[in-house]
Amino acid sequence: MRKIKILKIIVFIVLFILLSLLVANRYLYGVWNPFALPSKIKCFDRNYIKSGNDIPKTFIDEDTVIYPIDSFNKYTGKKLYTIDPKKESVPTAIYLYISDNMYQSYELDDD
Repeated sequence: MRKIKILKIIVFIVLFILLSLLVANRYLYGVWNPFALPSKIKCFDRNYIKSGNDIPKTFIDEDTVIYPIDSFNKYTGKKLYTIDPKKESVPTAIYLYISDNMYQSYELDDD
């Protein structure tokens, strides 16, 4: 009896953690799936939303130079980049590094 009660408590704690992860992921990224790419990113105190092109981009053109943004996305732990070097203005597009020279583009939200 005691083992069943302990097992129920452990299952309840695991389910609570999973539910908390899903709700937090929905609030932070705009998607329920914690393994999906975020639909929004906050950077420079502004919101960036996933661009109309949902397919990640590969920068293989030698003329395209990407510049790292000083901070990384604190929620995903991945680095953010921009095509324009950071100056006094906020970039209109940022790129989230996925893997193997693949980047997902995000555009500045007008709202």
